[in-house]
Amino acid sequence: MKELIAILIPILSLLFPIWNLLQKRKKRRTASLRCNCRDLGKGKYVLKIRNKGQAEAQNIRLQELQGVDIIDEELFPCNCHAQDLIQMQFYLTKDICPEKLEIRVIWDDKDKKDKWLDKVFPL
Repeated sequence: MKELIAILIPILSLLFPIWNLLQKRKKRRTASLRCNCRDLGKGKYVLKIRNKGQAEAQNIRLQELQGVDIIDEELFPCNCHAQDLIQMQFYLTKDICPEKLEIRVIWDDKDKKDKWLDKVFPL
């Protein structure tokens, strides 16, 4: 048993730094998007998409799951650098204002294609 432990300790001490290095490498290749919607008053809203990751988010797309068509087709699809922000303003009138807005943000990064985030915003 002591021999087994004596063999395992050096092996594990070598594997941990390698695993740690792989985790850091993956983190550098990953974009992590966060999204929020803010009411500015008088039917005006701003949708903010922030990249909290260390890699560029590429080919960012929006998809409405429920609500109204708010996508600015001149802005999307787009890219967002690491630690950067995208803002899109939109207006809703009383006759077309749903109770909530449900969207899906889809993006690619160096780690994976078609990552997605679903968000629901009460309006």
